[in-house]
Amino acid sequence: MQLVFTTEAIIDRTNEYGKFYRVEGEITGINNKNLAVITIWLQRKAGSKGAIKLKLERKES
Repeated sequence: MQLVFTTEAIIDRTNEYGKFYRVEGEITGINNKNLAVITIWLQRKAGSKGAIKLKLERKES
């Protein structure tokens, strides 16, 4: 996912599972159309048993 490598991640929040990071930008589909998205990533704390989830949201223009 190119977005993650070209856009800075910002700490969104922290809880008992770890740090949540937010990355906003555009991705290009196979039809060459761009879609504005927000992705949320979780860096788990050592020993936590929480699930890792990737959330893709459509960003309103």
